Amino acid sequence: MAGERTLYPSASLANWSEAKWTLIDGTPQTEAKPITGDIVLLTEYSPAAIALNESSAVGLAGFSSASYTGTLAMGAFSIDVDVGSTLLGGVMTVSAGGGFEVGGALTIAATATIPAGMTFTLNGTGAVTLNSKSLRLLTVNTAGTHTMASKLFATTLGIAGAGTTFNGATLGADIAGNIIWSAGAWTNTGTVTQTDTGNVSLGDYTNIVTKLVLGAAGKTSTLTASSYCKAFAYGAGTVALGTNTLQLRGPAGNDYWTDGAGSVTSTTGKVNVYQSNALTQSTPVTIAARLDVAPNPGYSHTFSGGINISGYDLYVTNSAGGNPAGVDMAAGALACRDIVLGHSATRLGKIDFGEGTHSIRSLLKGHVDAITNECNFASAFINLSGTIDGAGIVISNTDVRIYGGTVSNCPSGVTPSTQCFRTINGSGNDPDSVHFHWSFGGLGSPSGLPSMLGSRRLSRARVSV
Repeated sequence: MAGERTLYPSASLANWSEAKWTLIDGTPQTEAKPITGDIVLLTEYSPAAIALNESSAVGLAGFSSASYTGTLAMGAFSIDVDVGSTLLGGVMTVSAGGGFEVGGALTIAATATIPAGMTFTLNGTGAVTLNSKSLRLLTVNTAGTHTMASKLFATTLGIAGAGTTFNGATLGADIAGNIIWSAGAWTNTGTVTQTDTGNVSLGDYTNIVTKLVLGAAGKTSTLTASSYCKAFAYGAGTVALGTNTLQLRGPAGNDYWTDGAGSVTSTTGKVNVYQSNALTQSTPVTIAARLDVAPNPGYSHTFSGGINISGYDLYVTNSAGGNPAGVDMAAGALACRDIVLGHSATRLGKIDFGEGTHSIRSLLKGHVDAITNECNFASAFINLSGTIDGAGIVISNTDVRIYGGTVSNCPSGVTPSTQCFRTINGSGNDPDSVHFHWSFGGLGSPSGLPSMLGSRRLSRARVSV
């Protein structure tokens, strides 16, 4: 039969399983060990040391050690509180596997000592208040709603219960290990930071982390599955994408990306900025991975801070069928391998090169049916090592300076130069406007061409005859 008692340990109790419990705190023993449905309270009058020596603490209706000043030695056993509140204080010790399963609210007092090996599983509905205490392993496992009432600190966070809602509100979370979210809903408008080496799997795009910070100094964050967030930053460590995608899905504001002193690396993985209206990224985007930019139809993201994905491709398209969408470089510099516009008859891309200096291998359409992509060369300088193929691309504003490479299927004004950067307009060469660049191997010598960031216009000289 389920218990309905509120039990206190008597002064002589040493092991949880002993029949030395009482209904009135501080009085002699009268009751057997707690069973399902009982409430257990450890107080300042409880024994200085209590050992949980069996897994019989199952299905309690509540547990509190908030005023306990002794030590609860849990070993590898767990205390399961099905309903009601769990309030933890005092000193607890565990070995591998020991911890709490919490079906209601969880509160950890600021005075509590939580051992590094203790695990916590949230199995129901209730508020979670940690008072800056860090949990080793927090698992949100069954249907119900747990709402953080203070910032979450944990070594590993796992959200795996179908129907679960884990509400982080605006408080954010610092996770010093794995962040694994495989089912359920995690609503969190604060910043989620991985502070140590660990795996990352945030695969549910219906409830997206507002800001994700990975790659802490000297640490490695490894994506083990494609993951979603609205804004992203990395630190002085490494973010390893592997073969996975990090998608910034529906970023809500400008400057949704923050470079750190470390790196974002990949094998065949990529970063995807997806499904948003016009936004401006005023600081650089620097990654060793493919970058996909797919705003909503008709919109562009302005990358005035520049894009540096040298050796990797930039794919540009809209997020759904309709008008082309894409990238406006403004005054920012672009370094990439190929620029690929569009990937179907209705998923079309566009790029505005702005007035910056760029280094690319090729510009081309991404699909045989993507025939109305758009390119505005504006007044850019382009260091070209491959080919600009205008097939399937509507080209405008051909006042562009192209150094090296080849051009095909473009208006007559789009012509590469091997001598200097020379203004080209829609009617052909303009002899009144000649632009030179730094050259260390002789003017116009390909061997003397500096890097993209080293190119400069020296002067705009008028040629008089």
